[in-house]
Amino acid sequence: MDVLLAGDGEHLPALESALLAHGFEVHRSEPAGALAGMLMAIEEGLQRGTPRLAIGVGAGDAALALAITAPKLGIPFVAWFENVSEDRPDERRIIATLSEGSTALGGGIPEVAERIAARLGKVAPAPFAPLDSPS
Repeated sequence: MDVLLAGDGEHLPALESALLAHGFEVHRSEPAGALAGMLMAIEEGLQRGTPRLAIGVGAGDAALALAITAPKLGIPFVAWFENVSEDRPDERRIIATLSEGSTALGGGIPEVAERIAARLGKVAPAPFAPLDSPS
């Protein structure tokens, strides 16, 4: 497994498709209900197959659970906030703090997928802002 995606929002399926188009093996963590259930489900999933990168999408409970769990298991975690003005500013701040790098929507899904591919060595680095640009 190359990438584990967790989060919610309308752009999650599109980001998954863009990463698949880059040749990544992508798995999506399915929502498990309350945050505690998500923490347990994500940890169990990460122990079955270790991704090279975990990506939290948005500021929902699934992304927060991944932000907490992936670094605990030594898996690099980055966050992508599809809408910088979304609700849940406290969760967004926590996720961004736990992330090795985050990016706002700026540029959209193809560019975010390119940055992730560059980070994981699938393509040459793109000539625009790195994955850890300020959000």
